Amino acid sequence: MQLAWIRMPKSVEDRRIGDIAFGFNGDGNDYRTFWEDPIAGAFTFISALTDLFETDIQGVQVSSESKAAVDWIIRRQNSIDTLTYYNNNVREIEAMWPREFRRRCIVGTDTDFTSEDLNAMLLRGDSNRMYLDVQGELNFEIVTRELNATMVTREVPITYSTDSGWNITIGTSWDYRKQDGTMVSVFFDEEGINIYPMFVMVTWPDSQENTYDS
Repeated sequence: MQLAWIRMPKSVEDRRIGDIAFGFNGDGNDYRTFWEDPIAGAFTFISALTDLFETDIQGVQVSSESKAAVDWIIRRQNSIDTLTYYNNNVREIEAMWPREFRRRCIVGTDTDFTSEDLNAMLLRGDSNRMYLDVQGELNFEIVTRELNATMVTREVPITYSTDSGWNITIGTSWDYRKQDGTMVSVFFDEEGINIYPMFVMVTWPDSQENTYDS
């Protein structure tokens, strides 16, 4: 679903979801809805769909302008599979998530997270994977503070297979054990995703059931 501000055509059908009215236009391949308040309309429409199919929202992409969307998701559910940050100023958005809300995978493009921010995110312990494009240098002693992490330098790098089908090569990493007993590796990937270097956190085993010690 795309959200855009466009002029309503002359020929639309009047529809309602509960007490909220909206315009509807479609030709069998392309369907559009028109709302007096597009943001509120998007929330209403998505709520109706997820309620109809009895499913949660699986992924969301947020920027510094997404406070209303984050607040809405928090009210609806207590976890999400994939959270994507983009467009720099997202530290304030990160602070909005309740500690009990689980973000299983966090992805970020051009984020303003610092070493202290990443440390706080790791200490939350709610995520299994992070792939974050960050600005500036990272201090891994700060990133892994209070996690009892050990710096591991491998003469022969190992490979971690992700759920999306691509492989990450791990040379030097800072490794620690979570409270549930699973092992975590955090490191800086020079190649990253789409050639952009990034901070990576992965939890073992990987998608191919390779364990930390294998």
